[in-house]
Amino acid sequence: MDIKEVHNIKVCAAIVTYNRVELLKNAIESLRNQEYKCDILVVNNGSTDETSEFLNLQKDIIVINQNNVGGAGGFYTALKYIAEYNYNLAWVMDDDIIAYPDTLSKMIFAYKKLEDAGEHIGFLCSKVENSDGISVNMPAIDFRPNITGYCSWNKRLNYGLMLVQSATFVSVLIPTGNIRNFGLPYKEFFIWGDDTEYTMRLSAHLTCYQVGASRIRHLRYGGHLSIWSINERNRIKMWRFFVRNHMFISKQGYFGVRGFYKYLSCNILTMLKLLLRCDFFKLKYSFIGFCKGLVFNPKIEYPKSSCD
Repeated sequence: MDIKEVHNIKVCAAIVTYNRVELLKNAIESLRNQEYKCDILVVNNGSTDETSEFLNLQKDIIVINQNNVGGAGGFYTALKYIAEYNYNLAWVMDDDIIAYPDTLSKMIFAYKKLEDAGEHIGFLCSKVENSDGISVNMPAIDFRPNITGYCSWNKRLNYGLMLVQSATFVSVLIPTGNIRNFGLPYKEFFIWGDDTEYTMRLSAHLTCYQVGASRIRHLRYGGHLSIWSINERNRIKMWRFFVRNHMFISKQGYFGVRGFYKYLSCNILTMLKLLLRCDFFKLKYSFIGFCKGLVFNPKIEYPKSSCD
C-alpha cells in the first residue's frame, strides 16, 4: 500500500507540553518530518519557560494556551479540538518524544487494513522505546477470553498487530468518531491514569492494537512508576492523584469486582508498609489519595458538534 492511497485521511497530531521547550522543539520537528503529513496541535499548559515565545514564532502549528490543568486537562483540550474540527484521526503524545519518519504512516497503513477487513478500531498505538532502544510505556495485552475460553491477542499477528486493552498517551491513534461516541478523557484526573482509563474505555467496546512496525522514541527517565521509586517531595505530593485516579478506574469494573478489592488491599498494604518504615510524608499523600478515591466520581464530557 502506498502513502498516496490513504492521503485523504486527515490526521491531527497533538502534543501536550509544560516547561520543556527544548524537548518540545525536537518533538515538533520529528512531526514535521513525517512521511504521512499531519496537522500539528500543541496544548501549552501554562508554561513559564520560553515555550510561549517559541510557539508564537511557529506559523505551521495550531497552539492552544491554557492554565496548567495537568496532562489530563491537556489531552482533554486536544481531543476536544480535534473532534470538533473534522479530523478523521487524533494522534496524541507527550512533548518528550521523537517520532521516526514512518511512525504515523505505519499506523495509517494498519488502520486502513483493519478498516478494509471490517474492524471497528478503538485505538492503535506504537511500539515505544527509550533512547537505548529498550521498550517502555508497554501497553496492556488484551488477555480477555473469547467465546472458546482462549485469548485473542494474536488474532492479527499476520498484520504485525497485537491486541491490547490499554496504552499510555505516547503515540496513540484514535478515530475521532470514538471521541464523539465515548466522550473525552477525564480532565479532573489532572495527572496519571487518564490515558489508561480512556484507552480501557475504548477497548471495552472496540478492538485495539499495538502496531509492531510503528516505532517511537520516548526520552523518559527512570523506570516503572511507584511510590517506592519517587523521592522528590513535589512528586510525592502528586502521588495522591495516582492513587485516587487508579481507584476510580478499578471501580469502573474494567478488572471485575475482584480487581477492585485487590486494588483496595494493595493500597492498604502499601500504607501499612509506609507506616512501619515511618515514612509519614509518603503515607500522608497515599492516604489522601485513598480517601479521595472512595468518593471521586467525575462525569464524562463530550465534544460539541463538528465545526464546518
